[in-house]
Amino acid sequence: MSRDGVVLLDSAGQIAEMNSVAKRLLKCVNADLSGIDFWDAVLPDIAEPYQPAMARAIKRREEYSFVTQSQFEGDWLEYTFRPHPAGYVVNLKDVTSVRSLQLLLAESEFTNRLLFKSNPNAM
Repeated sequence: MSRDGVVLLDSAGQIAEMNSVAKRLLKCVNADLSGIDFWDAVLPDIAEPYQPAMARAIKRREEYSFVTQSQFEGDWLEYTFRPHPAGYVVNLKDVTSVRSLQLLLAESEFTNRLLFKSNPNAM
């Protein structure tokens, strides 16, 4: 978990605390983000599609998770929001290596299907 970013949000969705890994994963340049809305610390192309679903999950006090890919760097980041007595805890995890392996596996499966479809009889 030390390689994960952790952000503590208050009940209004504002950042109460965050570790240095979270700042790096969110690509934050400001030293102190305390008191600002979480979605203001996230890139707009990530915030826009996921903020409404997260708002619904918060109303129901449910866990919510999603994975996004950075447009420029190509890295994958998993966001997991969990209810906490003070508000919500957001775990951020770099899942780039996992996603790369999943894509390689899918490509291999596709190639094997084509190979066996073209040659259905055993040699």
